[in-house]
Amino acid sequence: MDIGQIPLMAAMRSQMLYTGARQAVIAQNIANADTPGYVSHDLKAPSFSDMLAGTGGPKRVTLAQTSPMHLSGNAYSAGAYKVIDRDPTAETNPNGNKVSIEQEVEKMSMNQDDYEQAVLLFKANMTMFNTAVDKSAA
Repeated sequence: MDIGQIPLMAAMRSQMLYTGARQAVIAQNIANADTPGYVSHDLKAPSFSDMLAGTGGPKRVTLAQTSPMHLSGNAYSAGAYKVIDRDPTAETNPNGNKVSIEQEVEKMSMNQDDYEQAVLLFKANMTMFNTAVDKSAA
C-alpha cells in the first residue's frame, strides 16, 4: 500500500509542499527588499473548502470508494498555488517598493512553525502505523 494514498498523509504532504513554496516566496521578497518598485508577494493558503471543491492547493480531497455500493471518488487533480500581491495600501518605502523586512521575517517564522507542526504530525502518524504493523506481524 502506498502511504501517499491515505488522505491524512496526502493532506500533510500538501501542507509541507505549501509551506516550502511559501518559504521560497518569502525569501524572494526579502531578497528584493531594496529593489525599486518591487511589491511583496505571498501565497494564498489553501482552505479546506477549496480542497473539497478542487480549486485550492495542488491536491483535491475526494471520496474513497471502498465498496461497489459507494459513490466513486475522483482522482487527485493537479493544480498550483495562487500567488497574491500583498496589501496594496501597504507603506511604500522611499525607493518605491512595498517590502517590510519585519513583516517578512514574522511570516517566515510563522511559516516555519507551520512546517514543523506538519512534520511532527506526520512523524506521529508514521509511528502509529509502524506500531500497528509491528503488532499485527507478531
